[in-house]
Amino acid sequence: MYLGVFVILSPAFDRRFYFNPSQHLVDEVAYAIRQFQSLLHVFSVRYVTVLEGEAVAASYILERILAEFAAASVVLGQSGDDPFGGADRHGEVGISFAKFSSKIGRILEDFCPDVIPFFAGRAKGGHQDFFWTGPRIDIFPRSDDIMSILQVTRTGELLDFPKRPIYTVDVHEADSIPAPGKRVHFADGMASASKRSKH
Repeated sequence: MYLGVFVILSPAFDRRFYFNPSQHLVDEVAYAIRQFQSLLHVFSVRYVTVLEGEAVAASYILERILAEFAAASVVLGQSGDDPFGGADRHGEVGISFAKFSSKIGRILEDFCPDVIPFFAGRAKGGHQDFFWTGPRIDIFPRSDDIMSILQVTRTGELLDFPKRPIYTVDVHEADSIPAPGKRVHFADGMASASKRSKH
């Protein structure tokens, strides 16, 4: 997952992408991103990711890591005295922080614009963690028992994690929306499925 995130953001860290990058270089990164997306799709077909008892789409995990990694990169870049500017020891032109942060923003805009508000909030708040900051991730192989539990919960796999949403601008407004019907905790269902399989 982290390798995929770094590949997606790599043009912001590579000087060659700021000065008329060759089509070969652009195509190479695009190909690597497509391969990563294919791997993520295969993973999503074969496994279910669970956060604090809620089945959550793997895309949430990817895009949260991506947004927070991008925010931490911007915060780190902002911490020095124009660390990207000036010429290096080989006399090559440096990259200004403004260009770097703009490049990060454009990458997010192209890849997943829905996380821009979350990214901006994290960057403004001085987020410095490059690693996963969410709850523990449990991974279960897809099976008939797992799928029957998802049907019982009525929510299926959530595209956003209700306790820590990344796609909602107004978190308080999202929290005020009542959940329809009684929700069955995924972890409780897992325990029940485990008991059934032993009988």
